[in-house]
Amino acid sequence: MLTKRLARRGRSPAKRAAAIEMLEPRVLLTSAGALATFDGSDGAAPCAGLIVSGNNLYGTTTQGGAFNDGTVFSVPITGGTPTVLASFNGADGETPCAGLAISGGLLYGIASSNSSNGDGTIFSLSVEGGTPTVLGFIGGTSGIVNDQPGLIVSGNTLYGAAEFGGTDAAGDVFSLPATGGTPTILATFNGSTNGDKPQGNLLLSNNTLYGTTFFGGAFDDGEVFSVPVTGGGATVLASFNSASDGGNPQGGLVLSNGVLYGTTSAGASNGVGGVFSLPVSGGTPTPLAAFTDAVEADPLGTLVVSGTTLYGAADSIYSVPIAGGTPTILVSITALQSETGGVTPNGVILSGDALYGTTQNGGNGGLSDGVVFDVPSIPNMTGAALSLTTPATAASVDVGQSYTIDWTGGNSTDTVQLWAEGGPNTSWTELTAGVPQTAGSYTWNTTGVDHGWYHFQAWDIPTSGSAYAVQSPNWLHIIDTSATAPVASLSNPPLSTDSVAQGTSYTLNFTASDGTGDSNPIYVQLWVYSGNTGLWTELSGAGYIAATQGSYVMSTTGMAPGWYSFSINATNGDQWSSAASPGWLNITVPTPVFTFQTPTSGQTVAAGGTFNLDWGITGLTTADIDNSTAQIWAQHLVNGSPVWSEIAASVSASGGTYAWTVPTSPGSGTYYAFSVWLNYGNMWWDNVSPNWVQVN
Repeated sequence: MLTKRLARRGRSPAKRAAAIEMLEPRVLLTSAGALATFDGSDGAAPCAGLIVSGNNLYGTTTQGGAFNDGTVFSVPITGGTPTVLASFNGADGETPCAGLAISGGLLYGIASSNSSNGDGTIFSLSVEGGTPTVLGFIGGTSGIVNDQPGLIVSGNTLYGAAEFGGTDAAGDVFSLPATGGTPTILATFNGSTNGDKPQGNLLLSNNTLYGTTFFGGAFDDGEVFSVPVTGGGATVLASFNSASDGGNPQGGLVLSNGVLYGTTSAGASNGVGGVFSLPVSGGTPTPLAAFTDAVEADPLGTLVVSGTTLYGAADSIYSVPIAGGTPTILVSITALQSETGGVTPNGVILSGDALYGTTQNGGNGGLSDGVVFDVPSIPNMTGAALSLTTPATAASVDVGQSYTIDWTGGNSTDTVQLWAEGGPNTSWTELTAGVPQTAGSYTWNTTGVDHGWYHFQAWDIPTSGSAYAVQSPNWLHIIDTSATAPVASLSNPPLSTDSVAQGTSYTLNFTASDGTGDSNPIYVQLWVYSGNTGLWTELSGAGYIAATQGSYVMSTTGMAPGWYSFSINATNGDQWSSAASPGWLNITVPTPVFTFQTPTSGQTVAAGGTFNLDWGITGLTTADIDNSTAQIWAQHLVNGSPVWSEIAASVSASGGTYAWTVPTSPGSGTYYAFSVWLNYGNMWWDNVSPNWVQVN
């Protein structure tokens, strides 16, 4: 069986669960849609963002495709099935985890390694698809491409960064002719004062490259650097100090009016990074916004600037005023998953009035290999500067008490409309149809309100023109202090385990009884853990269901064969509890059985002639075989050692035959055996012919 899995970036299940338990938004200012969902055959696990050209989006996946080594794909900007433009085969690269660049009908990118020497491959590919052209290698002391840095193209030259390698194994910046050749090292990092581990895409402006390193600098919290396109080493423009202005940037930079903007993944006022600005000439970074668990932090990709607003992706999609302020969640982590199935976005790009991006995993319909999504009609966040100021931090109030919602800014002639969302409900409830902006506050009486976490939305409604919305900077917890946590449990899978066939349904049974002193309804979340990937994923449609339901029917369609366990989170609005399933569920697929009709014992064939390889498959239904594809490999001996060569990348498995043109070299006296690899049930199955054919 062929399997490949990368360690996905993002929060641990425990940290993610804690964030969800406390602060996760459920409804948003706008919505997201799934434009495409990967199923493995057309790619899996993208870990880079997109580019747009014409009416198409282009990107890469780290896995999947014909050889499970990753793909280059395109998706119509209006959505549709991903088109595989190229499947990497190891020799021309594997596991591309960087974005693409485009120029003159060619796509340029980097694959993290290759099967021959392990170095990263720099490649080009027609936008129409085909076989990637290897332009050069980057590896060893000249740099090792590992994770995020992608290429940029200017004229006839490509520029990029390697996260590892260089003389101090701390990374470097390089250039390469767009026609191929040997990379030229423009700058190397020393692992300390001048930087360590560049991760974000480079930015080119006025013959100067700008970027960030994750470590290094004066405080070893990362830096912003510049490098002339002619080389000469890196200049440190700013060193991050996580105690004050953030640290460990892992995204690229964007430039607007002589100012660089970027994100940090650690430090700042809440300890989880934020958004910063820096004059292009250098200096001390200015914190513009501090992330909180409401934004889910862990920003990936490069910010997008439009007018006076910055847009970005963490575990949620957010915006920040370019002058600074509280991040506004446009699409929360829960909403992104419920509306697209996707989890952990890799950054966003802006085209027209919509944002586009990819997620590393997740997907609807039982798929978990990632999605391409859009966030259409981005709200206008640049109108009158109305902002909600409470809750400034996570706050709580006992049910029946009053809570004051405050705001600042806006025009004195405007009306403010307030909404609340939270508790057991996933819809917004109007608190007031409108109060004068000059009031500055509204007092909400919580008598009769369901317990739980709530956040607020204020619509600034002018006397003329368009209204726009802003969200509260944090959450309010309405609690009953006398209540205790509910008691939740899953009764299956049992300790003895259950087993179901892929594509069938499986019913999870659960109970959740209320704690003392609380009469609130109980709601549960159901999560599944994959032993294949080591990832927790919220079950589709099981993010907030009534405990009285008592069971949940899960479809296993598209789920990879393997072992799965489950967990339940239950809340009464005051307290949370969780429990794990007693045992594991084994999702299985039938095992195909191969029978080779040829070659027969003693069979011969002429060099340059045609040999018909015939096989049969049993153990599967006719429909399963018809929906499967096969790779075919031939083996011969060189100096007594077996050498395998692929002779067909993808043929219909149902045909049971392949006509192979026998090579004229090595020629007479060569013996060949064959292997058929069947791609079925998200797994690879193979068998080797028992007989050999001799070339005469």
